[in-house]
Amino acid sequence: MSSCLSSLLGPRGALRRARAVALALALPACGTPMQTDASHDVTMFALSIGRPSGDGGFTEFGETVPLELFLGFQGFKYARVTLRVPIDAPLSTSGRSRLTIDGVEPLSQNYAQIQFLNVQGDSRWSGPVMVFVNDLLLPTVTGRHYVLEVFLRDGDRVASGRVAGTLYYDAECIDDGNGACVPRDASQDAAADATADGSDDAADSAVSRDVSDAGNQP
Repeated sequence: MSSCLSSLLGPRGALRRARAVALALALPACGTPMQTDASHDVTMFALSIGRPSGDGGFTEFGETVPLELFLGFQGFKYARVTLRVPIDAPLSTSGRSRLTIDGVEPLSQNYAQIQFLNVQGDSRWSGPVMVFVNDLLLPTVTGRHYVLEVFLRDGDRVASGRVAGTLYYDAECIDDGNGACVPRDASQDAAADATADGSDDAADSAVSRDVSDAGNQP
């Protein structure tokens, strides 16, 4: 099974009805990684990987800015990143991410479409792009070193970005869907604990986010 498919399914990979629907949506994004034709000239454009900050600012991830991992209400585990490109870059591209964590097999994920619709000064930003890590036991990887690489392509225009640093995970929080922490309560503990320890039972009735159309949210 590919690492992309394994990341979406979780370690047990129970193909129940709702999960099967989610996979039908996500499979187009889990195919063969983007290929570069070495005989064809390409034009590079800049790419930054980070997160929005106050007053329209942008903060790149790095050694001093940890990449945060989230546990969502539906049981999925992921990092959320924003991609920044120049104002004259393509409005939409295909993409691929590769997350390498110390002591963990690299996780790769393809995106059929990432849109850059948010104009900020002389650049365009994507909406949230989800990097799924459903196979990971989140408490065990917090503090580990990581490298995240992202590759974009639109015809003969390509971009690549790379950030490295440490991972962070707040076990007391459930993601509200927008990157904000909602404190765990007793009603959430069972589902959160089941997914945090590697079980996907709590997520079997949830429909996966379609990674074939990433970065489209404002």
